[in-house]
Amino acid sequence: MAKTTAKVEDVSLLDGAVTAEAVTAVAKETIDNGSRTRSTEGSGFVGLKVLGILLPVNVAPNTVIPLPLFEKVILNQQKVPPADSTKGTEVNGIVIVITKANALNLPIGAKIIVAHARARALLFEDEPVEGGLDGLNVAENAN
Repeated sequence: MAKTTAKVEDVSLLDGAVTAEAVTAVAKETIDNGSRTRSTEGSGFVGLKVLGILLPVNVAPNTVIPLPLFEKVILNQQKVPPADSTKGTEVNGIVIVITKANALNLPIGAKIIVAHARARALLFEDEPVEGGLDGLNVAENAN
């Protein structure tokens, strides 16, 4: 099994356009008898507001909300490959995409990612299990 959890608290982005008390991203993979299972269970938000509107704890995966002065925010972004793929499962709690000139002088083409979790379980027990947390990769023996 490979599992990574990223939790970020007291989030305030774009001068308060996106705020949250807590953002949690969870990526988990297991292999049992050669069958791969992937999960993002446990990913969610506490006190998430976008443009002043309070959103639910369990925002649907890959929810996109326009941000008129910047471009958009993607909430609970999930990249879950098919079961037969060896690519890892990834979850980003919040992704802000900047495609417009803005008063904060954020560069066009920038992305802001909050709470990134990545996990990839390997099929063979003697191979390492990988997990990633905000760019830090961790490997441990699966035995």
